[in-house]
Amino acid sequence: MSRADIRARAFALAPHPPAPRLRKLNSSLIGESRDAHDPDGPYRGIGPNGLRRASPGPEPPDHAAHGGAAEPRHVLSRDLVRAGAHPTSLTRGCEYATTEHGRDTQGRITVRDACRQDGPQGRERALSGIGTVLDPGQNAVLDVRYRFGPFRPTREYRVIAAGSQGEWFVSSEPEFDKVYVFTRAVAPPRTEVDALIGRVRALGYSGEIEVLATPGRD
Repeated sequence: MSRADIRARAFALAPHPPAPRLRKLNSSLIGESRDAHDPDGPYRGIGPNGLRRASPGPEPPDHAAHGGAAEPRHVLSRDLVRAGAHPTSLTRGCEYATTEHGRDTQGRITVRDACRQDGPQGRERALSGIGTVLDPGQNAVLDVRYRFGPFRPTREYRVIAAGSQGEWFVSSEPEFDKVYVFTRAVAPPRTEVDALIGRVRALGYSGEIEVLATPGRD
């Protein structure tokens, strides 16, 4: 067992502060255009081509709580980059970690997590699953049942913070022992990533956060 695994296991056994209260988020940031005060959450607008986002140009994290919704447009379904996360065996040594949402032919939410081993041209490592929104109306909690060989592990992700234009969001697992920082930009500057991690710390998370290597970051 590596030192990182020992630290992760020790942290998982340690007491943690209660998870932050879920935010009600604006569906116009990811789904169809809506009023800026619409309470719907980020998982409402998952369409056949994946998520949508507001017009390009990320807003600095320190100002993300201010401003209204912009006209959304379609983007590639692989539109979320994991800029930082609690270290796992899946992401260790990986770069350009992405999460793709979409719909299958049965209308179910599809989730695909992927990264490149040892560099942007390295072997892709991926894990796919089916998601279910657990809080219809608020749409901030997604339960995902992954396919991993003969196993079907499940994970519950709760959105706990987000930018006003959908340019970033932070999700956590229910015990607040694992967090994930997502951005729309492929390679946001390290200063912006550090600012987002600062937001996570302000919410009370004290565990390890790995800043994932991304080609093109300054």
